[in-house]
Amino acid sequence: MKNKIKFSLIFLYIFIFIMFQVIEDVHDSFIMNFLYVIPPLIAICCIYTVFKKLGYGTARGKAFLFLTLGMAFWAIAELGWLVAVVFLDVKPFPSFVDIFYLVAYPLLAIGFWLEYRMGEIRWTAKKAISLSLVSLVLIGLTGYFGIYYAYDATNTGLENLVNVLYGVGDVILSILTLLILAIVIEYKRGKFFRPWMIIFIANLLMIIADVLFAIYFNEYDEGAKLYQYMDLVWAGSYLLFAYGFYRIGYVLELISKGVIEKNNLS
Repeated sequence: MKNKIKFSLIFLYIFIFIMFQVIEDVHDSFIMNFLYVIPPLIAICCIYTVFKKLGYGTARGKAFLFLTLGMAFWAIAELGWLVAVVFLDVKPFPSFVDIFYLVAYPLLAIGFWLEYRMGEIRWTAKKAISLSLVSLVLIGLTGYFGIYYAYDATNTGLENLVNVLYGVGDVILSILTLLILAIVIEYKRGKFFRPWMIIFIANLLMIIADVLFAIYFNEYDEGAKLYQYMDLVWAGSYLLFAYGFYRIGYVLELISKGVIEKNNLS
């Protein structure tokens, strides 16, 4: 079953990529905007499945509740983008859509932080130094390109404010990415190693796409096709989130059936 899910997600991404190449005006195309909505909807379905298996009554269930809500707000934002561009014919940035995108960041932050606290990470000097160095680089890059570089005197005050808020959100995601990496390292190739590694990569792709959007917003807004490729990065990120959370749910199912022993999940 898990292979069918994996290949289905790969096929969907290939289909989105092909349609991106075929359709000339991807910026305002209903088909492309509709296809971009599918990955976050799949992601929210996968993470909600994990939440249902855990239940709100468990500590980890609370963590996945916030992760579910955060992913849901991203999915709502993508739907809002579709409505704004195709049906309302209004500029989606900045607009009401950004509220949903931005609210997702603190919700995801809480969820990943709670999951990190559940992991009982055993810190060593080597691990602390390595992750600290990576965090300085990642936070420095997102802070510079997402906040400082994103400010443009030619933009309106609202555009600059929203851009800076996205930059702050990306800095938060950068910190969370390092926490996820700490969780990944702790599992040491156990049953949850691969799912969390996939989620780690998904988070990185999300940050990369957000930073590129901040740097090349004007080019993206003008509809230059080269800069529309960042939409494919976002789509890939959502599909990796979907598969990572699906794999967590799959392992939980095996645990509930007694196929494998309960391992660091309560």
